[in-house]
Amino acid sequence: MDVDFVAADRPRLILRRARLFARVHRPQQLIEGESYWVDLSVPSFDLLWGGEIASVARAQLIATYVHEVGEWLWGFENPSIARAGFEALRAAMHKVPPLAALLGGRAWKMDADIACDLADWIAERTGYEAMYPALAGDTTAFLALTFTQHHGKPAEGLVSWCLICGELTSRLSRPVVNGPDGRALCAACAENAFLCLDEREACQPGFLAHDPGDEPPDATLADYLCAFCERRRPRLMLPETALCWWCIDSTRRAIRGGA
Repeated sequence: MDVDFVAADRPRLILRRARLFARVHRPQQLIEGESYWVDLSVPSFDLLWGGEIASVARAQLIATYVHEVGEWLWGFENPSIARAGFEALRAAMHKVPPLAALLGGRAWKMDADIACDLADWIAERTGYEAMYPALAGDTTAFLALTFTQHHGKPAEGLVSWCLICGELTSRLSRPVVNGPDGRALCAACAENAFLCLDEREACQPGFLAHDPGDEPPDATLADYLCAFCERRRPRLMLPETALCWWCIDSTRRAIRGGA
């Protein structure tokens, strides 16, 4: 299965994942009280906190991936999946070149990271908000999601969440919004980033006066762009994303009135 066309989009796919995983942690990293429930006969994905539904998304199964054998199986080729769980996505995939040409095969061998990138790419190109890699034993079920409800209210899209902690900005008393597409930092996460910048400035006074430019595409962690400016400038690496020092500084000056 030739999926080289996905590689060029990987930095953007990582930014998309960061938005989702800030709100719904990776399956291996769920925290106390956090869980999810998938029902592909509806089809839906529910995020639960303390057993209560916090968020609801429309869900479609892109594919399953069996890690033991490294095999990708299209969702529509899995006889155990209800038709409602893949039908809308399958129709959308046939309209996406070069994806349509790959749908004739039933199963494919590939690396786990490539499988994740491909599933994320498919979710994006077919108009879904995010891709979640749900786990079932040794198998990952790649789900295309579009959130419809958060805390009992209509969803506003992943752009409405703090990209670090995942809190809904409308539920915060002092949200900080900056960067493209409405990407946001809540005040608490912004202050933590400012502390890291203060420490960097103490070690290297005046370094913000000079922009060293972007790192080359083959540099270590080069796929992790700044979540605000989408450049590869020296940056603060966060669990799922990154922020360059210059964007942190501009946010700090905006909050502190130029101080």
